[in-house]
Amino acid sequence: MQPTPELHSVASSFLVDGELVDAENWFGGHINDSFLLKFLCPDGEKRFLLQRVNGHVFPEPTKVMENVQRITEFVSVRAPELAFLYLVPQRNLDPWHEDSSGDCWRLYPFMEETTALLKVENEYQARTAAFAFGHFSRLLSNLPDPPLHDVLPGFHDTPARICALMKATEVEGKHLLQEIGDELEFVQSHEDTAGTLMELLKSGQLPTRVVHNDAKISNVLLDPKSGEAVCVVDLDTVGHGTSLFDYGDMLRSMCSSTKEDEQDLGKVVVDSSLCSAIKKGYLEGVGSIFSETEKELMPLSGFIIALELGVRFLTDHLKGNEYFKVTRPGQNLDRARVQFELAKGLKELAES
Repeated sequence: MQPTPELHSVASSFLVDGELVDAENWFGGHINDSFLLKFLCPDGEKRFLLQRVNGHVFPEPTKVMENVQRITEFVSVRAPELAFLYLVPQRNLDPWHEDSSGDCWRLYPFMEETTALLKVENEYQARTAAFAFGHFSRLLSNLPDPPLHDVLPGFHDTPARICALMKATEVEGKHLLQEIGDELEFVQSHEDTAGTLMELLKSGQLPTRVVHNDAKISNVLLDPKSGEAVCVVDLDTVGHGTSLFDYGDMLRSMCSSTKEDEQDLGKVVVDSSLCSAIKKGYLEGVGSIFSETEKELMPLSGFIIALELGVRFLTDHLKGNEYFKVTRPGQNLDRARVQFELAKGLKELAES
């Protein structure tokens, strides 16, 4: 499509030796506004990904960009041979563009000859994606101070998420509470276990590391020919926590081919072979930095993160779907039920 005046103005502020000739919406993510740009350069056509950081999800977008800048610059120095994201600077050499509304825009070279998946299809994909996230954690293990900005405070604070659910139940009608009685009972019966990771992290028994915080297959670019992981993307959520947040999120999101909002819970099955592939790949990637305590808690982390996401879906259902978009009534309740089924399956697997 023909670039809009706004896109043309923003794109022209970046240091690209070429003319912007095409722009199209890019639907590779659900949070930020993304556009695939095509420039006609002296050495041929080049493509770039332009993104506007979502100021509703990230109320302080400049802090998001400061984190992204630090991470990309650190990796470019520590592992220059690695395929990784890097920020194209503006013509004034600032690393991102801030418009008159306070929105932050960034430009990445488009990573050609890569693909992304929404769901894991086989064990190799699970293993190579898990390796990529493990290697990501190891790569950033020596990121110097100061700490990264906490752009999503309490994102994986499972006890706080449960408290938010219980508060939501206090203000909703009885008909809604009757509808979710079984789900509430499940959450309350596992409340003590759900706080394990946060308790050990706060006490220092689990080391604080740089973690991705959204570790799923769609945030890993793959080589379409070999299927091998090329690069971890979507760095906006990166912050400090336990690596088990990432490992648990991988187990939760990659252990089953079930639809996120599947209504037939009999179809929600945890694939133990995928779980084994995830474990093997992650341990290969993270290497020797992983402690024995972290290894011991790997199976439990999947249960906790699945429970946590189920709690978030259930809370949003009660509050009228404020955060997670829905396309039909009851969709967030169905999403919660799927996560609780996954949690049950992952708990059974951990105890077997």
